[in-house]
Amino acid sequence: MAIPQNTAELAKLVWTEAGKPAPAAVMAPDATDEQKALTWAIENQLLAPDASAEDSVSRWEVIRSWNQMKG
Repeated sequence: MAIPQNTAELAKLVWTEAGKPAPAAVMAPDATDEQKALTWAIENQLLAPDASAEDSVSRWEVIRSWNQMKG
């Protein structure tokens, strides 16, 4: 598994590992997996509420998000 380099990659990693649950927010019917993953990760406080898909992430953020998701 490659270490995520940005929030989109991190969101997709934890979202996929969690079984790709549906976000609580109402999403457009044509929402991409990236949009669903980012929304779900923010809702579950795995990413900052103002996270942007292109924001870089540190290894520490990856570890923290992973450990929170595994709870």
